[in-house]
Amino acid sequence: MILEEGNEMKRYLSIMSKKTKLKCIGIVALAFASSLLASVWPVRLGELYTSISNGAIRTIAQGALAVEAFGLTYLSAECITIIRRVILDCVIASHESEIREYSVEKLLKMPVAYKSGCLSGEKTAQLNQGVAGFSQLIRIMCNDVFSTVLTAVCTLAQVVLHAPGVIVGIMLLYLMLTVVISAVQIRSQNGIRESIVGQKNALDGQICQAIFNLELIRGMSAEECEKRRLLPSILNISQTEKRHHRYMGFFDCLKQLCKIMFLIVLLVASILLISEGKMSAGAAITVCMLFQQLVKPIEEVYRFMDETASSAIKAKALLEVAASPSDEVFDIPPSQEDTGGNDIRVEDVVVTNPEKNTPLAWYEDIVIPGGKITALLGPNGCGKSSLIKCLNRYYPHIQGKITLFGKEQELFDQKQLTDMLYCTPQTSFFIAGTVRENLLYGLEREVDEEELIAALQSVHLVGSGHTDTVIRIDPREALSCTIGEKADELSAGMKQRLSLARAFLRAPRMYVFDEITANLDEDAADYVLSNIESHAKKIGAGILYISHDQKVVDRCDGLIVLRNKLRGKFEDEEAA
Repeated sequence: MILEEGNEMKRYLSIMSKKTKLKCIGIVALAFASSLLASVWPVRLGELYTSISNGAIRTIAQGALAVEAFGLTYLSAECITIIRRVILDCVIASHESEIREYSVEKLLKMPVAYKSGCLSGEKTAQLNQGVAGFSQLIRIMCNDVFSTVLTAVCTLAQVVLHAPGVIVGIMLLYLMLTVVISAVQIRSQNGIRESIVGQKNALDGQICQAIFNLELIRGMSAEECEKRRLLPSILNISQTEKRHHRYMGFFDCLKQLCKIMFLIVLLVASILLISEGKMSAGAAITVCMLFQQLVKPIEEVYRFMDETASSAIKAKALLEVAASPSDEVFDIPPSQEDTGGNDIRVEDVVVTNPEKNTPLAWYEDIVIPGGKITALLGPNGCGKSSLIKCLNRYYPHIQGKITLFGKEQELFDQKQLTDMLYCTPQTSFFIAGTVRENLLYGLEREVDEEELIAALQSVHLVGSGHTDTVIRIDPREALSCTIGEKADELSAGMKQRLSLARAFLRAPRMYVFDEITANLDEDAADYVLSNIESHAKKIGAGILYISHDQKVVDRCDGLIVLRNKLRGKFEDEEAA
């Protein structure tokens, strides 16, 4: 267990930047300074009381110097504490930004096929909590834990230097007993704590799913049904937390009882020592204040340990992101070699499901000619979508060879692959912003306004005619039109056209359009298809249509008909 926790801490530290680590070391140094001064001022106060009671201070100047020594020590301790907290808050703020940037980069570079498992409602909630948990973990370790430990050590050092052996023994016994109680308290509740975090993450995922399906829920009048579905999870969390708090309350009472008992013993021992002349009244005051200094961090030990455990559980989501595989396509150095070919060739390729590592489809011999219009046909489940995902390297293949325009697929980096093969899926993707921003999304080259307008005109999103599906008559107004991330302001046909308009701003070797006419009426479909084909011919690009629309098929130069031969292939191999 200890070894596992140590490995996790190393993984946490590996995520932190070197700059953040150095800042944390500086914060720990300030914590040491403030803890040292915090343990000194009670001694100064005791010495001041002793000097006054013994008549050692006879003049105002002597009194002022004594008070000044005490005041400066106390003020310095408080000022350093405040400065440490301010610096820590700034470090945490900048570190959260670093962690979020790191998480985004890792998520964007993960294999596309893993997104369903990583971006569910529950996983998203876990990731958000992970960022907060990791930040809280740093705060606790740099501020609370180190400050508590250092304060306790410095306080005990002052007790050893200025108190009789009996007093030292009493304080050490109190310290050991309290630490044991806190350790039992923490370890006994680890399972419940982890259960609470898991239940809350699961509930957050259910709530995200409900919000996502709100239209469906509303359309079926299933609000009460959904509430009943979520209610058991809510009640379970409540019951678990109540049980946790009751258990913790018992230990808190036990520690308070221990504190009061030892304080009484300490006072009695101090009185006896004073009466025997073995201890001054000023030393007794110092001891009592040092005891309070010691009690405060000890009382906080449980809270720090509890928060550390909870934060570590939450932060594990970040460790999962850090350990997630990056798509190897991002690690390929860009090749400067000229492809020298025009076709896409798929030879004896078996595509696999990356999550289950099971075969999906077998493609014996497929040639998609460059510069031509080709239709990809076949019944549902025959492997059309799997083929496209394999060409884009979203799905891996365990055998066979894929050649893109004369070069093996594995030699393309991500940008080269996108430049060669541009796909528009059935479900359009948009960002919250203007039409201009959505058109330019992902483009690295400079695009002038006239080119953007031409792209909108090519799919009949601007201009006269088809006024029921036109964004704006004026093209420049259209570019400034604001849409949400799901483009709910637009009809299905307008979403389809806007997605296709992006294609006109690209110049790939091959376009892939999945059910391009699904949301277009007959006139609009003819208009858009003619413009797309004209644009493709102009730039020398091929087109691959995946469509069940016979009118689209009739426009093609050739057909590719797929039939999933996977089962037959493997049966033949087993028989052989």
